[in-house]
Amino acid sequence: IYLVACLIDYFSTAATYVEDRTGVKFGENILSFRAIFNDVRNSVDRVHYATKLKERVCENIEKYVHKDEQLPILLDRIRSHGAKTFLLTNSEYWYTDKLMAYLLTTDNDNNNPKRDWKSYFSYIVVDAQKPLFFAEGTTLRIIDPNTGSMKLGSYSGQLQQNEVYSGGSCEVFSKLIGSMGKDVLYVGDHIFGDIIKSKKQKAWRTMLVVPELNHELKVFHDKRNLFNTLEALDTTISDLLRSFDMTSNHGPDAVSRIKQKIQQCTHELDMNFGLLGSLFRTGSRQTHFASQVTRFADIYASTAVNLVYYPFFYFFRAVPQLMPHESTVDPEEPMHFKSWGDENPQSNMPARPRSIIYETFPNISHLDNSISAVSSIHTHPDLPLHVTHDHDNDSDPDDDSPSNVGQDLDSDLESKVTNTSPRRNVKSTEK
Repeated sequence: IYLVACLIDYFSTAATYVEDRTGVKFGENILSFRAIFNDVRNSVDRVHYATKLKERVCENIEKYVHKDEQLPILLDRIRSHGAKTFLLTNSEYWYTDKLMAYLLTTDNDNNNPKRDWKSYFSYIVVDAQKPLFFAEGTTLRIIDPNTGSMKLGSYSGQLQQNEVYSGGSCEVFSKLIGSMGKDVLYVGDHIFGDIIKSKKQKAWRTMLVVPELNHELKVFHDKRNLFNTLEALDTTISDLLRSFDMTSNHGPDAVSRIKQKIQQCTHELDMNFGLLGSLFRTGSRQTHFASQVTRFADIYASTAVNLVYYPFFYFFRAVPQLMPHESTVDPEEPMHFKSWGDENPQSNMPARPRSIIYETFPNISHLDNSISAVSSIHTHPDLPLHVTHDHDNDSDPDDDSPSNVGQDLDSDLESKVTNTSPRRNVKSTEK
C-alpha cells in the first residue's frame, strides 16, 4: 500500500502528467490509479513467487523472522491436553522446513539431540494453495522429506504423524483428521485467505493474528483524550438535532463547525497511528478491515503465543454491544407504541353463533365432529422451562457434518427441550 501511495503521489505531482478523476494523463496516454495498483500487486506477487526472495530470507533468517521461545511450549501444552495440532501453509516444503526448524529449535544441552520440529504437529500440509484449499482444493500428495519432492500419485490413506503432505482440500483434510466445523481452531494472519474463507465455507473457529495490534493499543492508550473528544463532538451533534422535527426546514448552523472539528481531530488521531492511519478505525468509525475482523474472527491477537497465558478450559466471550435501535432506548421514557402480538385484531370481534355456521354449510353433516376435532388441536406451542439452545455450547453437533444429520435426533431434542403444560383460556372453556 505504501508503494502504491508513493507512485500515485509521484504521478499526481509530476509536471508532465495531468491529474484526472480516476488517474493521470500524459498526452494521449491515460494511466489509471487502478492500473497502478494492479501493476504493483503483480510485481509483489512476482517477487514473492518468481525471485529469490525466500532464499534471501533464509540467508539472514534471524533478521527477518521473529522467534518466540514460548511457541514450542504452547504447542506441547495443546497436545498434552488431548488436542491435535496441524500446520497448514502455502509455502514449499524446503522453505517451511528452514523456518520451522529455526522457530521450534530450543537451546538444549549439547549432549541431547535436537528435537525435530515436525514432532510438534500431528499433521503437516504444505503447498496448500489457500484460499483454493477451502474450496475445491488440489490433489493430495505426500512429500519425501529427504529430497523435498512429491511422490507420484495421489495419497488416499490416513494422515500420519511426522509425515508431510502437499495440497489437498479442506473437505478431504477434515475427514482424514476426524474434525469438522467448531472442533477446529484455525490460526492465520490473512483476513481473506485464512479467516474469511475458513469461516464462511467450513465454519471453523478462527483466530486472526494482527501484529500491528500492540501499536494500536499503545496509541489508543496514549491518545485516549482524542477518542473522548470525538465521542463528545458526536454527542453534541446528536443533542443539537434532537430538538428538530419534520416541520423544520433548516438545521442548526453549529453542525458544520462541529463537523470541521471532527475532521481535524480525526486527522490528528490518524497521524498518531502512522501515515496510513489506523487499521481498525478512522476517527470514531470502524474501518472495513475492523468490520471483517468482528464478523469473521472469533478471537484475534498480536500473536498466537498469547494463548499460552490462558487455561485450556477458558472460554472467550465478546463484549456485549447494543445495536443502533437498542442504543436509542431510554429506560426513563415511556414507550408509546406496542410490540408485535400485543393486540389481537380478532379479539374485539363478537363470537359467531353456531346457527350461522350451520346456515353457511347446510350440507355438511359431520361438522360437529370436525369442530370437536379442531378444538382439541394445540394452536399455541408449549412453553419451554429453560433456554432451548446455547450458542456457546461447543458440544452441539456441527451443522456442516453430514454424519451428524439425523443422528440421535430424538435424544438430542429431549436433552434440549423441557415442556410445560399448555396454557388454556379458562373462561372460554367454561362457556
